Amino acid sequence: MSLKKEKYKVEYTAQSVPKYVLLGYLLLVLTLSACSDTVMSRMDNYANRLERLAGEQQPPVALITAPEQPRVSEVRLQLPELSISLTDSFRLNQCRLGHLIAERNSSLGKVMTPAAQLYYEIDVTHALKECLAAPLDLSPRLRESLEQALTQKEGALKLAVHNFLTTDDVWRSSFRLSRNTLPLTEADDFTHTFTALRYFAHTLSLIVADPHHPEINLTQWHEQLETLGQAQFLSSYWRTLATVPAELDALTELLNKATNNIGCTNIARPQKAEYLHNVMLHIFIAKLQPAFARWVHYGQQLDPVIQQLTELTQGSTWPSYVQQLNQGKVQSLQRSTREHAEQWQVLLKKCRLSPTGASL
Repeated sequence: MSLKKEKYKVEYTAQSVPKYVLLGYLLLVLTLSACSDTVMSRMDNYANRLERLAGEQQPPVALITAPEQPRVSEVRLQLPELSISLTDSFRLNQCRLGHLIAERNSSLGKVMTPAAQLYYEIDVTHALKECLAAPLDLSPRLRESLEQALTQKEGALKLAVHNFLTTDDVWRSSFRLSRNTLPLTEADDFTHTFTALRYFAHTLSLIVADPHHPEINLTQWHEQLETLGQAQFLSSYWRTLATVPAELDALTELLNKATNNIGCTNIARPQKAEYLHNVMLHIFIAKLQPAFARWVHYGQQLDPVIQQLTELTQGSTWPSYVQQLNQGKVQSLQRSTREHAEQWQVLLKKCRLSPTGASL
């Protein structure tokens, strides 16, 4: 049942330049400034300052190797094909099922994304049950055929859920490393992305357990799918977790060399120690550490939801890939941040400096 994207020199004064041009320049400068305030640009600036004050080069950081995402052909599962005669399909026009079958067999219905396919499978499963429960004059043969179709559709929903989570472009784009890391500010789309992920984790779990569960709510389906399609949070999050811990470990090693080379004694504290102190206060503590803590908090919220979604897929190929992408990454960021902060404490103690900026 086919229940089946330098010749002339011109001097300008403030009065001669139109106000909208000046405003445009100002907006451009502000935009470029905002774009440059990324975690990697901040860490590069942080590293340059530490290198100058330590008199040492930052140790090399190994290039990250992104896990290879399984090809669609490796994870796609075949859904069972069901058919119904043209005559019987006309008889079903008395209920919603007939209209769904007609839409499915239209030119648009025959080319569906995995997301649209799953939505259809859920909808037609509900429509089959509605049709069987309605007081319609169905022949025993047609009723039996619809009952068998309902059983098969209910059993195949887990396969459609799997295809949705592993082969749809929205999910595949979200579950691969972006070219960019997360911004240092909180303007990172976490809240919208997290809401959408929780919606699908909850809704899909209900569908797999019982496709007719009364709590299943498809009214937000398209809105939440659009949110995931537009937001780039998750792919930037994977890039951040894959990149930042190794960079921070290299900076901890550089800071250790600075601590050994700085020349602080019980009676002397060189000016470089004061400069390093300012670097710690104004870059690490003021800018980087709050972002690192926020990302760890994100991970603690995301991990169980991502695990729930992964458990809805079939076989081991996709779960193995997600494990490579995610497992232990938040813990690595926590460890790297803690060890870097501890190295600063060693330097502060050696140079008799306070974390708050006052001398001891």
